[in-house]
Amino acid sequence: MPGTKCPGQLPIGPRSGGLADLPRWAEEAVSAQPAVIVAPATHEAVALSKATSHIPIICPALADAVHLGLIQSEARLGRNITGIEPYISGLPAKQIELARESGVWSQKDRPSHKRC
Repeated sequence: MPGTKCPGQLPIGPRSGGLADLPRWAEEAVSAQPAVIVAPATHEAVALSKATSHIPIICPALADAVHLGLIQSEARLGRNITGIEPYISGLPAKQIELARESGVWSQKDRPSHKRC
């Protein structure tokens, strides 16, 4: 049930103040001194990162984490936040390059840069 609180957990649910409530929510989360905090999305991760640099933060839906200062780079997080970024710049091209080098595609199956 949204907004309910179990022992050792902070309520995650609708916030009447929207984004304006995030700093207060983050401070409440940090003051509970949990071993780890799960941030539902990037906005919450940003608020939590401003509230603590010691408690690990997990965010299953990070977006633009480097630009927002949540991590130093995709290669070196350098902060107390980890999670999944759905898109990493340059990754699709690298995946195609590796697939080509691995030989999994026959010559006729390889993607072509030719336009129809």
